Amino acid sequence: MSDPPRFLPILHDQTVGEVCSKFGHIFRRPGGVYLSLKHKGRLHEVLSHWVEKDVRVICITSGERILGLGHLGANGMGIPIGKLQLYTACDTVPPQYPLPRHMDFRTNNQELLTDPLYLGLRQARVSTAERGELVDEFVQTVQEVCPWCCIHFEDWAGVDAERLLKRYREKVSCYDNDIQGTAGVALAGILNAARPTNLVPWSRIGRYWHCRPDCIGDDARMA
Repeated sequence: MSDPPRFLPILHDQTVGEVCSKFGHIFRRPGGVYLSLKHKGRLHEVLSHWVEKDVRVICITSGERILGLGHLGANGMGIPIGKLQLYTACDTVPPQYPLPRHMDFRTNNQELLTDPLYLGLRQARVSTAERGELVDEFVQTVQEVCPWCCIHFEDWAGVDAERLLKRYREKVSCYDNDIQGTAGVALAGILNAARPTNLVPWSRIGRYWHCRPDCIGDDARMA
């Protein structure tokens, strides 16, 4: 918090990518909660065991799309840990409020399956239907255990990320950084690039946004 530009690379790109690729080999202690199909039907019990009861934000990943490194499975836990540290370091969110989670849908990554220090389940990746059922139970359980909580979906497979946002965005407090965060940054860049030159009046940008969503791109429309 004393010097974000200096320490940010330690918490995020590219250090966190290296950390995730070696996560099982440098593991010292749990930094969050792992969930899997083994917990199906009793997620309420599992979530209730976390020591902090007033959880305000959960960052959850499936580890399927980590910084262009592909499916890292349970090694992806480094991502929600790092993201939530940024919540505290850059947004002053008290450190007792965030909770990192990983949802283990297994993996087809043969390198991980043969790694003796891999922390995740050593089985083939489950179907879309099975993944959807577990996420449904998770989202519902979060509303019961910590009703004031925002769910931050991070680094899910592209098809899952879009599907989850469409399914839950009107029902619960949730956010997908890969879709909404990317779109927000891109839109802010466009607006700020146009503003100083006065080449594109704000009124025109507003009309363009509302009348021509087909020209903006999927990420921005989702946001």
